Amino acid sequence: GGFSTGAPSAMGSGGGMSVYGPGPSLGLSPGNQHTRHARRLYVGGIGPGTQEIEISTYFTDIITKALPPGSPDAVNPVLQVYINQDKCFAFVELKSIELTSACCQLDGIQFKGTGVKIRRPNDYKPELVAPHTPTVLNLAALGVVGTTVADGPNKVFVGGLPYNLTEEQVKELLSAFGPLKAFHLVRDTGAVTSKGYGFCEYMDPRVTSIACQGLNNMQIGDKCLTVRAASSTVAANMNMSMNTAPLLPLAAGLNLRGPINLGALSSSSPFNLLGSVAPLQSSVASTVIPSTVLVLREMITADELQDDEEYNDICDDVETECSKYGIVRTVLIPRRKEGYPVECEGSVFVQFETTNMAGKALLELGGRKFEDRIVVANYFDEVKFADRQLRL
Repeated sequence: GGFSTGAPSAMGSGGGMSVYGPGPSLGLSPGNQHTRHARRLYVGGIGPGTQEIEISTYFTDIITKALPPGSPDAVNPVLQVYINQDKCFAFVELKSIELTSACCQLDGIQFKGTGVKIRRPNDYKPELVAPHTPTVLNLAALGVVGTTVADGPNKVFVGGLPYNLTEEQVKELLSAFGPLKAFHLVRDTGAVTSKGYGFCEYMDPRVTSIACQGLNNMQIGDKCLTVRAASSTVAANMNMSMNTAPLLPLAAGLNLRGPINLGALSSSSPFNLLGSVAPLQSSVASTVIPSTVLVLREMITADELQDDEEYNDICDDVETECSKYGIVRTVLIPRRKEGYPVECEGSVFVQFETTNMAGKALLELGGRKFEDRIVVANYFDEVKFADRQLRL
């Protein structure tokens, strides 16, 4: 489905499986069996020959180090470890759902010199989990830049990135303004290159407006960055206060009042980052804001999406038709059985390479007849689309 992580299921995950547990004193009660799917982490790329006790000890150590003093989750946080030696992955069962949710931020952390993948297994069922607040982990104490950027006033959208930039190169650019708390470069599953956008959050919230001001409209090759607060309301407020925002010392010693040359940050960087300060553009306007993303409505019905074969045919037809107007990067047709809100069913989201391509498709597709329905076409906010906030 649309939210598949690529992580195996904790059930029926194949041979080569061994189990480690801390002992009978920590045996699970029958009530905990119901939450087990929500208390497991998939840990991929652990390397051949890794032992259960190594993983248990490692996660116990880093969790204890990152939790606040006196946290109840710090006492025996790891209940069991399951390893698939053939495929070099493990399942780590933790004591609480809140702790497990928080540990998803550890994706990419170094284990025995190798960055490991950390995420929920494919049999995780979020719809069965009651609303909860993840345990707070001090990622700075671990030297970890989280991969999950939480929604909030300090979440920054970074768009217009050249597709061939690596995660480390983008982090290097952003870190010129201060240490990052979290960063996520969006890419398709299994893809080497990114989709040209991502999200970040800084350790020091005061850096947010300064970084947006310095990076927005910066030229990188033939691309122009769009950097703003992910929340449109925050972006508007930030724009109003930008002239009075104090300059903070930057990690790379940059001066925001002159040209920004970040090319010297790394001699291995294959690109030249040269830009000048531009005022942050507000994402709030009284008129329609052109976007690379279109939403097409009244084109299909929810019933037509339930059969997988018919659904795939519809996706192919939409991509073929939209490709007549430009390069299509993404076609997304949300279905409730993949976790999307039921009110999104029947809407079609198409992301083009450029705003001009999207505009051409908007003019051509809006008002056209599809089956017995008239298609309604509108621009859709790029930030909301990137974050899969698809409610209209």
